[in-house]
Amino acid sequence: MSRGPNFKPSAKDPNPVQAWYDRLEKGRFGGNAPLCQWIGPDLWLYHPDKHFPFFFERANGERITPGEIRGGLVSFDTDGGSIPDYVRGLPNMSRWHFGGAYLIHDWEWHLHSQGWPVRSFQETNLVLCEAVKTLIEDGYISHDSFQGDAGTVRNIYRGVQSPFARHKWDNHTKAKQTPLDNAEH
Repeated sequence: MSRGPNFKPSAKDPNPVQAWYDRLEKGRFGGNAPLCQWIGPDLWLYHPDKHFPFFFERANGERITPGEIRGGLVSFDTDGGSIPDYVRGLPNMSRWHFGGAYLIHDWEWHLHSQGWPVRSFQETNLVLCEAVKTLIEDGYISHDSFQGDAGTVRNIYRGVQSPFARHKWDNHTKAKQTPLDNAEH
């Protein structure tokens, strides 16, 4: 039976957004704080630390280190969160509110755009949500969201799963290049 758009979860029917959030795995962040150099409006160049680079480790033990390719380190462009202008005025929706998580996401998009093998579109977006949840639950982000933590993360997920984002993912892949040419050693 369809409940229609007016359905409101009750105590007997758990909040589906909270249930979705609760199923997301929490990881951990480590390494030195990210260093980004401003290079233009809404654009920064991320420089990985040579000795202890910033990373996100998923609950399954997989470590994502922005800038690391085949043991080398490269810098890459980032815009923080690709948050549309009309959404940026909402609580927790600035380009850098969840900066560490957005950096992990931008790195995976960068790899994909360069033709490097990377996880699927949906899995890349779930990693972003895991990273945002980790920032929230580890206390890096205050709990002042207009829709609560679950609502904020779900809205971010809906944004990165949008048809516009999918179109960018599907149509902005370059031929495989060699990013190690720019690697710091």
